[in-house]
Amino acid sequence: MPVCSPALCSGADGLSEPADLSRFTLLHGTPRRQDWQRWLAFVGIEGIDSEAGVAFDSLNLSIQAAIEGLGVAIAVKGLGIEDLTAGRLIEPFGPTRRSSRPFFLVYPPDRLRNRRLRAFKEWLSLESEAT
Repeated sequence: MPVCSPALCSGADGLSEPADLSRFTLLHGTPRRQDWQRWLAFVGIEGIDSEAGVAFDSLNLSIQAAIEGLGVAIAVKGLGIEDLTAGRLIEPFGPTRRSSRPFFLVYPPDRLRNRRLRAFKEWLSLESEAT
């Protein structure tokens, strides 16, 4: 879902609908570089260069750049939920596109004997259910 600083939505020239994205910098997280293209296609918006903007090495850096008002990022809700709840970010418009690219926790089966891994796995499961 697109996210940005609340400041980008204020004023007459603020971000208020998907077509307005043509006037703002798109922020990309390199691991998910195609997310803007997928979201724009999902909402049926044409004429916006989904490759334009600034790319960051991680999704977290693109979200931080959005908090700082540098543009509009595509966020994975689970990674941006704290900033949305705290008001550092807003979702200027919808819809939220459900990703077809899941996250996986991968580990050798014998590592489940490790107490810390089991605790992390349980915490991760609870967090994913909550979002």
